[in-house]
Amino acid sequence: MLKTLRLLIPGVIIVLAVLPIIYGASGLGTVIQGNETFLWVVVLAAGGAYYIFDLRGKFMRASVWAINDRIISTLLEPFDGHPVIGPVKAKLAAGRKVMNIFYYLVDNDKSLSERAKSVYLNGLLLSTLPDVRAITIIFMIVYPIAFFLTNNVYLWVFFGVAVILHLAAIPMMQEVTRKHVQLGEEQTEFILQFKRDELENRLIEAAQR
Repeated sequence: MLKTLRLLIPGVIIVLAVLPIIYGASGLGTVIQGNETFLWVVVLAAGGAYYIFDLRGKFMRASVWAINDRIISTLLEPFDGHPVIGPVKAKLAAGRKVMNIFYYLVDNDKSLSERAKSVYLNGLLLSTLPDVRAITIIFMIVYPIAFFLTNNVYLWVFFGVAVILHLAAIPMMQEVTRKHVQLGEEQTEFILQFKRDELENRLIEAAQR
């Protein structure tokens, strides 16, 4: 479901941003009514193209690194002096092995899986806000060009909306990232308290590969 939403949401934003250029502000309602099926096809196509070019990643990467780095460092820290894990700690931290272990433990523990539901919701916000930033910055360029081609003054209204949404998404992204780090800390605390032995064994296996 979340993967579908991550495809649909940017598609919807793109379509809503493009329609005023083609039909003007006054024609939006008429276009949408009676063309819902066609518009959903366009939404999927736009979302697919957006996904292929990975525009989301360019605005989301720093947040993902911050979240993952906190999880990795928290899970490895108790094993600094471990005879097997300690010497290869830097190597483990640089790869995907620790995060793979983290996701495995979350997916295979009922309590962690329940906690993960709030993480998934926050994760949807974490991916949607970069969508807003990426798409609005593109249309902050497109709308002025479209105005000079069409002389549609209403496009400056949509330009202003794009600027406001882009700027508003910046502090919201910081807050959502902070919340995601907090949720990750709750999961790692649970793992270290109740799943430490399993974590240690899996880290040893990863260190020996």
